[in-house]
Amino acid sequence: MNILTNVTALAPSGGLETFAFEMSHELARRGHAIDVLYRDDGALRPEYLSFCRSVRQVREFDMFVSKRLAPDLVTIAPAVRAGVQVRPGVVYAQRFQSLVWATLTGGLTRSPIVCHLHGFARHHLVRQLASRVRRFIAVSHSVRDRWLEAGIAPDSIEVVHNGVDTVRYAAGDLHDRGRARRGLDLPEDAFVGLFYGRLDPEKGLEVLLEAWRQADLGVSAQLVIMGKPVNHPRPDEYLAELHKAAPRSGCRWLPMQTDVLPALYASDLVIVPSVADAFPRAVPEAMATGRPVVASAVGGIPEILTGPFERFLFEPGHATALARQITSLRGWRDTEPELADLCADHVRRHFSFAAMADRIERVLLEAAERK
Repeated sequence: MNILTNVTALAPSGGLETFAFEMSHELARRGHAIDVLYRDDGALRPEYLSFCRSVRQVREFDMFVSKRLAPDLVTIAPAVRAGVQVRPGVVYAQRFQSLVWATLTGGLTRSPIVCHLHGFARHHLVRQLASRVRRFIAVSHSVRDRWLEAGIAPDSIEVVHNGVDTVRYAAGDLHDRGRARRGLDLPEDAFVGLFYGRLDPEKGLEVLLEAWRQADLGVSAQLVIMGKPVNHPRPDEYLAELHKAAPRSGCRWLPMQTDVLPALYASDLVIVPSVADAFPRAVPEAMATGRPVVASAVGGIPEILTGPFERFLFEPGHATALARQITSLRGWRDTEPELADLCADHVRRHFSFAAMADRIERVLLEAAERK
């Protein structure tokens, strides 16, 4: 099967970019020909080139139809031409905002369209664009419900939770923790909390910084924040505001890394304080490595932290509730030593990468067979 897909950046700048890379690689490993269009270059370009049939940069493929329809169509025209040239068996759009590009490309090549919904975005042409799509995949029931309300037909959309490669994100022990902390120059005996990913307002960094200030953790505790603003219109100003709001001591800022394992292994706890989110990969990734996750009860997060892990949910935007959760887990390795294994087993049973890839591949194959 020839699959044409798109990604904003060839870099692990966010969960969507990481997903697109891992899923494209897996589909190529399974014998499918992958053609990728991208807007921004990045560190993953050599790896993309190693398994894709083609990797091509275009000016843009996302657009919201508005009064600027003609200029927007001119902007995405090169992406449409590039898509037509590879003669796809299926167009696999990674964002609803890409559907004008996808429908034009699919219409010109008579290729079916599958659209992956990683979040929700308002669009006044939902019904018109959705009618051109063979299948939708939503990352959570929360996302599915939002798009159903917007007008997508229920029988055209199914939920496939993001999965984690538990071989790559293997559980790390205390030896791994010590080695990772030495590599990151973190105290080996400190309690370390970690946030990683996009540092954009919806990720709730202000809530985390205030909660960390309120938490009773002792002077040696360290909060590691790894990432950068991606979607903020003034990223440098926003990052400066976050630095100003951070505790004066015990807060480490790191750039986003292609390999997040060292930071995960160095941590005792991962914190996901989002005020809006669809299905943050950080939650199952961290749990796969044996780290408990405290996260806000928003979007698809309650679909991950189920059963015995529901207690780690807190009200979105509530810094004091988050501070209590962080404090309660300060000594979990002594009070609940079985928690690491429970976290890793939860991901193996419910959020495996192989199961996710099987379902996505099936959707793509069924779409292509009905061409």
